[in-house]
Amino acid sequence: MDAVVIEAKNKKDVKFWLDLAKKIGTRAKSVDVHEVEDAYMAMLIEMGMESEDVSSEKVMKALCK
Repeated sequence: MDAVVIEAKNKKDVKFWLDLAKKIGTRAKSVDVHEVEDAYMAMLIEMGMESEDVSSEKVMKALCK
């Protein structure tokens, strides 16, 4: 499955793209840009936590400062 991300400038444009997707039978969802950024940051943190170069304990200690 592939996905397309379209960043709309206003709610009217968001509605247009969601309506178009519905008309052609494609699943679509509106998400806030900040939600996407937060999810990406969380993914990067998780990848970093799995690194063998730095222990999870050291990372958590650094984050708590």
